[in-house]
Amino acid sequence: MPYSRVIHRLALLLGCATLLLIIAGAFVTSNDAGLAVPDWPTSFGSFYKIPPMVGGTMYEHGHRMIAEMIGLFTVILGFVILFRAGLRKAAGQAAAMTVLFIGATVAVGLGRTTNLHPAVLDPGTALGLTLIFGIGALGTAVVLIGRAFSQHWPTEAKIAIIALPTVMVQGVLGGLTVLFYLPWYISTLHATIAQTFFCLTILLAIVTGAGWKSAVQLPTPGRKDRVIRMHAYASIAVIYVQLMLGAAFRHNGISVMWHILWAVVVAMLLLATGIRVLLEYGNVAVLCRPAIALLCMLLVQLALGFGAYLTRVVWSKDAVQPLTSMVLTTVSHVAGGAILLAISWWLAAEIVHVLAGKPADVLEFRNQAVNA
Repeated sequence: MPYSRVIHRLALLLGCATLLLIIAGAFVTSNDAGLAVPDWPTSFGSFYKIPPMVGGTMYEHGHRMIAEMIGLFTVILGFVILFRAGLRKAAGQAAAMTVLFIGATVAVGLGRTTNLHPAVLDPGTALGLTLIFGIGALGTAVVLIGRAFSQHWPTEAKIAIIALPTVMVQGVLGGLTVLFYLPWYISTLHATIAQTFFCLTILLAIVTGAGWKSAVQLPTPGRKDRVIRMHAYASIAVIYVQLMLGAAFRHNGISVMWHILWAVVVAMLLLATGIRVLLEYGNVAVLCRPAIALLCMLLVQLALGFGAYLTRVVWSKDAVQPLTSMVLTTVSHVAGGAILLAISWWLAAEIVHVLAGKPADVLEFRNQAVNA
């Protein structure tokens, strides 16, 4: 698929907007506003009316509005990428998947009695329609993802077709947290999928860039390349565990000590990964940049984590309501975790893409292309 500046910039915009959504979600949790809007997919009984944006409603409904815009943006960008890649049949199927998902969501709302109107559908009918539409959307997503990898679609098309159902699942999980009154395990999964979707948007921005498309790949990777690749994969894995532990603590599921202890593991592995990349490929800009970013963001995130611990656990343990200092440090720490995970995806993607083999010529070519 040829380079498109418009698609690349739209992907960058989607990534920035998704980070904003994660920050908005962190404000909801930090201000204990998860049930400020007590129904879903409606808000105070309405599909379209904006409630008074005050107190906790401002955080919760604001979060929903941003999420809806990002979902629409993801659908539009996905269609554009599929059409540009010549995958018009897949674009039509993605449209059908989107319609089925919307149908399932609307059926949930029509089957619930609110303060504005009685239920339009009886519970059995609503549940049946939700299951039919939901299974149809899920089945379509599985078929499309299977085709994407079996038919060797362009990389950006693969990412787009994964991002579409991911943002839909994320919306459903957000609704379930409200319908089931904020169980910590659903809230933790909601937070984890949010971070994953953010990383997908960042990866989409990377692979649609001009530098990525100018790279040359060589066969038969060397041993040190395989070791560095495993370091990168392990870094992603330990950050995921840390994010889940942090989310579980924020939603009162586990003790903060698990999050603190695992931070030591994360710090050691990320330091080892970043330093190894710099030592092995110190003259390779496309690998040094994410490695340096990983190390710098690790230090920032550790500082933010220490600040969040002080303000949330030490200074605010007896507070009647969340203090501003606790909210700001916690939100910053959540955003930092998302950025750190995205950088680890960036590093892993560059390692896989560039170090396809013995890197002498390819790395020089890639450096020239990126620095041009």
